[in-house]
Amino acid sequence: MITAPWCVIEAERQGMAFEEEQRKQRQGYIDPNINEEMAEARRRLLSPKERALDWADRHRYSIVGGSWAASMASEHLSRTPCSYQTLYLYSCIWGNYARPVSKASETL
Repeated sequence: MITAPWCVIEAERQGMAFEEEQRKQRQGYIDPNINEEMAEARRRLLSPKERALDWADRHRYSIVGGSWAASMASEHLSRTPCSYQTLYLYSCIWGNYARPVSKASETL
């Protein structure tokens, strides 16, 4: 069940790699990734702190989403399980709110 999608994805990757190799062999080929390669070469010259800041600048939404997920996970793990008395109390409170109002209690 899992192998079929994996095989399709791997075949697509191999096909894309083959097409890229064929393109590079053509006359007058201009590499579309030249700007990315130049940026990567510039990043290698940066100090570790500047490299970390550059990475954070390029992946800011991943950082925000990851920190949100981490905060939700820590909040979920930090809660202590409720006792049965507390659950009973909550069910009574919610039961009172869910109960329809009778005509006799509206006149009071």
